[in-house]
Amino acid sequence: MEFEQLKGLYVKGKYQEFLDQFTLLEKREHYSSLSTTEQVEFIYYKVRALVRIGKYEEALDTAIQSRSSIPELKDKILILGLIIAQISPLIPLGRLQEALMLYMEGDDIYHSLTSDEQEKGVQWVAAFLHMKSIVCGRKGDFATALEYGKKCLLLRESIEDSQGIAETLRHMGGVYWTTGELGLALNHIQRSLSISESIGNFYDIARALSHLGLVYQDRGELNYALECYQRSLTLFETIGNPLSNAVCLTNIGRLYRDKGELRLALEYLHRSLTLMKSIGDQERIATTLANIGSVYWKMGDLNLAEEYLENSLHVRESVGTDLYRSHHLFYLLRVALEQQSRSKAHSYLSQLEDLHERQPSDKLTHLHYRLGEALVLKTSRRFINKAQAQKILTEIVDNEMVIQYYGSLAQINLCELLLDELKAYGEVEVFKETKALVQKLYEQAQKEHSFSLEVNALILQAKFAMIEGNLVKSTRLLNQAGLTIEEKGLGGLAEKVSFENQRLEEQVDTWHYLIQTNASLQERLKQARLSEYIRTAAKLIDQQSFL
Repeated sequence: MEFEQLKGLYVKGKYQEFLDQFTLLEKREHYSSLSTTEQVEFIYYKVRALVRIGKYEEALDTAIQSRSSIPELKDKILILGLIIAQISPLIPLGRLQEALMLYMEGDDIYHSLTSDEQEKGVQWVAAFLHMKSIVCGRKGDFATALEYGKKCLLLRESIEDSQGIAETLRHMGGVYWTTGELGLALNHIQRSLSISESIGNFYDIARALSHLGLVYQDRGELNYALECYQRSLTLFETIGNPLSNAVCLTNIGRLYRDKGELRLALEYLHRSLTLMKSIGDQERIATTLANIGSVYWKMGDLNLAEEYLENSLHVRESVGTDLYRSHHLFYLLRVALEQQSRSKAHSYLSQLEDLHERQPSDKLTHLHYRLGEALVLKTSRRFINKAQAQKILTEIVDNEMVIQYYGSLAQINLCELLLDELKAYGEVEVFKETKALVQKLYEQAQKEHSFSLEVNALILQAKFAMIEGNLVKSTRLLNQAGLTIEEKGLGGLAEKVSFENQRLEEQVDTWHYLIQTNASLQERLKQARLSEYIRTAAKLIDQQSFL
């Protein structure tokens, strides 16, 4: 079989057929007549094919042996290609520290390349830029991740590498999903899916469908999300990739958690965990343990939530990398606060501070530390600490680059602090600030298609309208919340909105009296029971997806 024909099998996702033909090629004398460039390219494709059907150890052995079998190799571009090949299986094996060390070696080579060398090895430069984008995303530097993604995309478009273009678009869509830019995420992933379908590569189609499910899930379109996950799972089972099967099971478990079907969520997550353990991917074992912990958190079983999150943290520490460690510490801190254990919360905050000092440039670690610090300060009885918490939360809310999930979390906690101040002093300016924050929360919920949060924000806005004496507007907002519930199938919230409508009807005279007598803000706040719904909204944000 000719070189280009064999390569075509890989591009179309026929990985086992590619590997079978490659084995035949290696046994023939013709293989030794291939140029070094062609041999490196074949090694890269062989390793990647093995990774895509889940043979990670064999892929790593192949990559290591191939590097050692070409000891005289001096071409920096080809060395870069072999480094990329070696990193590919290390990530699913959970050996991230080794992957990062190799990445640094590759980065040194990349920065030493001349413009002529880059032009000559454009395919390898593009592949390394793709890897740089992945590493930056893992570190929370999403702007740089997108910058490298765009550079990679331009290079892959220049050489008409359709499969590479689809891969880059899918990855960029994942970064946009992480930052909450769901419209851009959907656009990139759908483009990736369309290209993969035109090629007929089942693996890439399945990956795109899995990513698409994540976006639909965050948009609140859970039926579409479930359909994408199930189609993706079927394809991965056909291909025979156990890691990707496990990831799909995790995604379905997270979806059922968001639907409130918690027992079903645990069933899928535990199936995923069993499969992850059989593979030995410590990184994803840690993530799955954390997701199980988040389900127990949502169930109100804080002890089991803490146990799974702690186990997740221990597994991650055993890998020898700090990637995602700040996520775990941040969630453990919040569980400790819900347990009303300030000593535990301070311990986790101290660990976050140590991690931040070791990684001052890691933006996610910095965000977790600062937000964690604010949440701990917020629980203090001292006004000076509450004021410091308010300052930190305001800085996070005002930062346009903050991931929307964390922005929403900061907003709702700032609302709680402002409400406490409002109850104490009844200042009109504080009332206006709180109202503006709830409006911003509603707009973000709409943008993110977080329909449960959107309904709660509408109820909060209705209560602000009551306090202002605009009962007509309050009724309209409650009716709007009811329509959203009906349209999006949020049956669990219907009773809550119905109850608020009934209460408003029963208390019309009371509200007219409060308005006519110009009652204080404190009296109106007490009647509106605003705190209750701010706490409900906080809970909805608090228990959103872990990883």
